[in-house]
Amino acid sequence: MNQNTINDNVQERLRDLEAEKEITAAFLFALISTHPNLVSLKKSFLAASETLIATGNTKAVPDSWIRQQVDYQQLLCQWIDHNIDKAN
Repeated sequence: MNQNTINDNVQERLRDLEAEKEITAAFLFALISTHPNLVSLKKSFLAASETLIATGNTKAVPDSWIRQQVDYQQLLCQWIDHNIDKAN
């Protein structure tokens, strides 16, 4: 397999992962929008996501990995907050 084929395969897989992330985000937004107890959801989500982030900090992962986790965590928390504000 030549390098161009490998690069094409890697790029295709990255595009696939990006597409999956977008659909997963839409699904999560829908779940958040219909959740009956958003305050409890946010508390549970923050606890679980902080554990994942802390675990990542103990491993040899690139800083960009942790940054992406934090960014995605913040995006989901913003959506939870948006729905909390909308409900009040």
